[in-house]
Amino acid sequence: MAEHTVTHSDRQALAVQVFGAGDRGYPSWPYGLNMDYSNAGADHPTSPWAVFQWPAYAKNDPEQQRKLADQEAAARDLILNWASPFELKASDSICCPRTLLKKQVHRCSYERGDCFFGRNWGEREAIFDHCIGWRRGRQPVAFTTDAYRSVGDMRAGAQRVLEAIGDPRLAIAVGTSWYPGRLPQVVFYRADLLPDLGPARPVEDVEPTFLRPVPPQR
Repeated sequence: MAEHTVTHSDRQALAVQVFGAGDRGYPSWPYGLNMDYSNAGADHPTSPWAVFQWPAYAKNDPEQQRKLADQEAAARDLILNWASPFELKASDSICCPRTLLKKQVHRCSYERGDCFFGRNWGEREAIFDHCIGWRRGRQPVAFTTDAYRSVGDMRAGAQRVLEAIGDPRLAIAVGTSWYPGRLPQVVFYRADLLPDLGPARPVEDVEPTFLRPVPPQR
């Protein structure tokens, strides 16, 4: 699938469509892509951060600052290039993979017992981090997780989730996320609605430096 080349202003406008707008109309970028390194020091910054601060190691190092800005811009383009062709929009109300079986976006409930994590907290700790729920129109269609785990642990954990939910409409794709650390990614998705949906990047792009073992199941 061909990628879209976007300018900074194009990226911001597209991000508002995908993630919605927060403070002063600024895109509500997900965690990990929200530091706005690529806009630091601009004459008219759009960042919601009142005082921008570089990490300590980059504070007085223009080369490190440029590197962080380039990495963030590339990660932002990656997530937009992944979501936009399928007309996906992020939704806080899609809180677990089971939510994808609903007919429209509606947050599940621990009290009613319909949230997958309510009875499977061990799996929540095992492979779910930096999660984003995705909708197309009002229909929940995907749920992504990018965790500090090995590819094998992510794949095995995702398969356990599928088996626990037990609905053939759900499928998984394993690859590498847009998260700057190049973490393994699992995409839970509705195969009957989006059969061509895959991960942001191929699994070979995973950077293993920060991966951690799965904690013991309680």
